[in-house]
Amino acid sequence: MVKASSPLSRRGQFTAVDDGQVQDFGVLIQRFKADLHTCVECIQDPKRLKDNIIELYKCYVQPSDMVEKVAVDTDMERENSRLREHYEKMITTMKKQISRDANDFQANNTKKLKENVDLLKEINDLRQELHTVRTQLHNYEK
Repeated sequence: MVKASSPLSRRGQFTAVDDGQVQDFGVLIQRFKADLHTCVECIQDPKRLKDNIIELYKCYVQPSDMVEKVAVDTDMERENSRLREHYEKMITTMKKQISRDANDFQANNTKKLKENVDLLKEINDLRQELHTVRTQLHNYEK
């Protein structure tokens, strides 16, 4: 025997309540569809269409829906501002890193350029010395 407070009986009660809510929503949707079709009939007359849409809004939108929407909007705004701050911090960090990398790259290039100049100077000095030694050798052989 199943007691009234057992989980099975409570689940059955919730299912009955859920079924009732589903039926209520089905009826509400059917009424809304019918009212919407009535609105669409006056699509050629903008003033009547506007009035019918306003009536639909008054009939189907509850003030509690608006409060919930405002709460969701503030949550979304808070989340958006949090994400914006996070992305701005990331951008700042990346800009600093790029700047640091560019400075390192410039310093490395300058160092290599100086080494290149020193090596070219040494090569030219060695060529000059080789030319001098060959000239001396040539003079010595004569």
